[in-house]
Amino acid sequence: MKNSLLVVLSTTLFGTFPYTYGQVVSPPDTLKTTLIRPYVNQSERGRIGSDFPLSPNAYLLSPELSALRLLNSYSSPKYLAFDLPISGTQSLPLLIQEIAVVSSDFQAHTSSGKALSQPTLKYYAGKVAGDDSSTVALSISDKGIEGLVYGQAYSYTLGKMRSTTSSQLHVVYPTQE
Repeated sequence: MKNSLLVVLSTTLFGTFPYTYGQVVSPPDTLKTTLIRPYVNQSERGRIGSDFPLSPNAYLLSPELSALRLLNSYSSPKYLAFDLPISGTQSLPLLIQEIAVVSSDFQAHTSSGKALSQPTLKYYAGKVAGDDSSTVALSISDKGIEGLVYGQAYSYTLGKMRSTTSSQLHVVYPTQE
């Protein structure tokens, strides 16, 4: 039995995701990839978080920079599927699609009228596969991933660690912490 799950971001309809018995059936135009992996040495948490204490439930991640660069340099597939590690034993399977947050001709200017260059940043919205109550909102650049993932029983924040020597280190943690 196939149904269609309607996904709403704020009040804007941005897409539907087909599902069967709570399991997402990836549409044919879905790119399944790895965008982020667990950081190799989780035992470095104390040293890395010395200037910015990490929650005991925070989990360190490393982005796949080559995959992020490719994703941002080419036109995106309609859907993107990847696993977001949230601990040493758990991942959340995400199914997202690119959304337009600003128009393609948007330009920002300084007070003197000089046009500012726009960052290579794409915005995505979607859900956790199999969780009809979930919402995912991410921004992805060639340098990293930031955003929120939440459902009825969980809420996670994902972002770059800004107080470390590694410009590539990311962290995911329960949002209520």
